[in-house]
Parts: sequence; C-alpha cells; structure tokens
Amino acid sequence: QYYPVDIVNGPGTRCTLFVSGCVHECPGCYNKSTWRVNSGMPFTAEMADRIIADLNDTRIKRQGLSLSGGDPLHPQNVADILKLVQR
Repeated sequence: QYYPVDIVNGPGTRCTLFVSGCVHECPGCYNKSTWRVNSGMPFTAEMADRIIADLNDTRIKRQGLSLSGGDPLHPQNVADILKLVQR
C-alpha cells in the first residue's frame, strides 16, 4: 500500500510505502496482515516512478520516504527497495 502524503509514519510530511513479507512475527505487531509475501499488490516500475515523482513534486514538500511493512529488507523486497532508494 502506498500513501503519497503521510504525516503519521515518520517526521514531517512524507511518502510511505508498506511492503509485504516478514519472517520476524514480532509480538504486538500491528501489521500482521503484511507478513505473507503475497499480500497486497505487486511493486511495479510504475509505482516506483510515481513515488519518485511525488518526492520531487514541489507543490507538497516532503521530508522523505518511509518504508514500512512487513519487512522492507525481507529477501523478496531487497532488490526493489535498493533500486528505489538509489533513484
């Protein structure tokens, strides 16, 4: 799930991307629905382009990108996350 304008999941106004897939199963996790790697929608090049465009949009100044989940560093997420943050 993607929120182009978010003031809850990090300092200031940001974009927030929730990813799926997590093996940690932390007690008290409030996002248990994201533990399965196949929950949610696939991450696409179009979504990456939209996130970059939103971060560069000067009409709404964003302080950054929050990655949440699931686990952004889950093995199935790492390649896409690295490509995104390198941009």
